[in-house]
Amino acid sequence: MITTVKDIMTIAEKIAPPGLAADWDNTGLIIGRIDMPAKKILFALDATDEVISEAVRIGANIIITHHPILFKPTNKIVSSSPLGATLLTLIENRIAALAMHTNLDAAEGGTNDVLAETLGITDTLPLGEPPSMGRIGNLSEPMNLDAFAERVKTALGLSSVRFCGDPASPIKRVCVVCGSGSDIDIFKQAVGAGADAYVTGDIRYHEAQRALSIGLSLIDATHYASENLVIEKLKARFDAGLAGIGIETAITETDGQVFKTTGGI
Repeated sequence: MITTVKDIMTIAEKIAPPGLAADWDNTGLIIGRIDMPAKKILFALDATDEVISEAVRIGANIIITHHPILFKPTNKIVSSSPLGATLLTLIENRIAALAMHTNLDAAEGGTNDVLAETLGITDTLPLGEPPSMGRIGNLSEPMNLDAFAERVKTALGLSSVRFCGDPASPIKRVCVVCGSGSDIDIFKQAVGAGADAYVTGDIRYHEAQRALSIGLSLIDATHYASENLVIEKLKARFDAGLAGIGIETAITETDGQVFKTTGGI
């Protein structure tokens, strides 16, 4: 029996049901034929040109990413535009592109659960009404904010993290929203749920001011590092679903972290 892209989509939908995705999102099969035989799957956070070139090199004909390669409508697919050239490379090499985005953020065992587990946060609950893009839970023992920031840095393999708040303030209850979760309404939800600290990425100056004004300390773990943790777990879950079928899987060797520091990442 031939395993097709449709079969791979079925596994993806069991891991992260499409109904969990935000209404503004673009998830599922973005490019490709559902009846195309699956040969090899490459997992990455983003389907960048480097990742696509890697897929061509290793013979992968399916790329599964967290971020969708197409997010906003596009009127043309032409080689003279960067996006058009990228999409044409996928199409010409018969590579299917599938995204598991906000549905994976909200899913049990998904992006936010993996981040919370990695940071040693236990007794986690969804933040707000389901489907929730965040998690809130407890540290086994309270620690100061500067010590917790150091834990985040080490656990995520970063050379540094930005944080705001009193370095000596005690942290016991923590909210995580992977990727980009810098919204005052979510900050208020976190405070209402008892959070002392909030871990996310893409924090801006005025958003940080607002968080501090309501008593919430922030740690910016970068968009990439807070989400890329899920890729290894995702591959393992697909491997379990594909057991005995003989479909190869691989994690990209491309470093997708776009932000560097003087100490390196």
